Amino acid sequence: MGKAYAFPICKSEVRAVKRIIPLILALFLLAACGKQAASGTPALPPSAETFPATSGDPTAPEPTPSPAVTVSPEEASRRPVPDTMILPDTGFEPESYWLAEPFGDSGQSLLLMAGNGQFKCWYNCRTDEFNTGWDDIVGNSFTDSEAAASVDGETLALEYYDASDTPRPARFTAITRDEALRAHRDMPYNDEISLPLPEIITRAEWEATPGVTPVSYVEDGVSGAVYEYMGSQVMYDTFGDALLRLGGFVTESPEFPFKVRGVGIGSSGEDVLASFPSNVPEPSDAEEHHALYGGVAGLLGSWNAMDENRGGPDIMFSDSKTITHFILDADGMVCKIEFWNSAD
Repeated sequence: MGKAYAFPICKSEVRAVKRIIPLILALFLLAACGKQAASGTPALPPSAETFPATSGDPTAPEPTPSPAVTVSPEEASRRPVPDTMILPDTGFEPESYWLAEPFGDSGQSLLLMAGNGQFKCWYNCRTDEFNTGWDDIVGNSFTDSEAAASVDGETLALEYYDASDTPRPARFTAITRDEALRAHRDMPYNDEISLPLPEIITRAEWEATPGVTPVSYVEDGVSGAVYEYMGSQVMYDTFGDALLRLGGFVTESPEFPFKVRGVGIGSSGEDVLASFPSNVPEPSDAEEHHALYGGVAGLLGSWNAMDENRGGPDIMFSDSKTITHFILDADGMVCKIEFWNSAD
């Protein structure tokens, strides 16, 4: 509604206006009656001919969002494994691949072994440790420094050096590399990334690194030191003026050397989902806010159809120690990655 403007008028003008208004109203009523009599039917307002009678009804129910199209773990495991899928970094070249026999509550474990007996193992299982009422998942990794492995043909057994209250795998069966890739895809994101940045470094060493440009610095602060590096924004937590600890980074650059399970900038959202456990085959099958696996603590993955803070749809994975966000553009491609070196 527009603004009302007041103009000073005299009393005689007011009386004249009061006499004119009834005459004008009478003329409008006579004209309307004549038009209706001539046609025999009342004239419809233009809007009634153009829009349904219920249009704009504030009591009309809003459209119900489509429910998620979920699949069982068995169906999810049969999804094709992307050609880009890679095994986790071990620091050595694996020569044999081993899948654990059942343990704990829905336990999963994959062990990769070198020819000299060196190995690294990842495992996870469901837990009620957090008392959240959700299907929370916990997991970790360990190496031959924590257990001894003995191989007998197609079977491998582990003997741990220390006891633990957490269920851990004990026996494994030999599998092929392709089977190992599928097994890894079906396990939650868990202590497996290889970072392209030092996690702990002195300020002097980092700022002397070629390509590093300081942006801002605050002593003793979370993400207190901000830098530009390889077209990306890198944040370090500061401890006085000497030590930096990696806080995280945000990148939109295909040149920045960071991928998880072979997916990164330029990958499709479908390939991201296909590289991790997921109870939906593709993003369009998910609800607006959807848990792909896990509960509210521990190892988990989720889909957010529109993350306003990050500027697009977001696929997130956390291993309770780190968080990685894959943000998609309007074409469903990864256009930005946000990594945080803490799950707090």
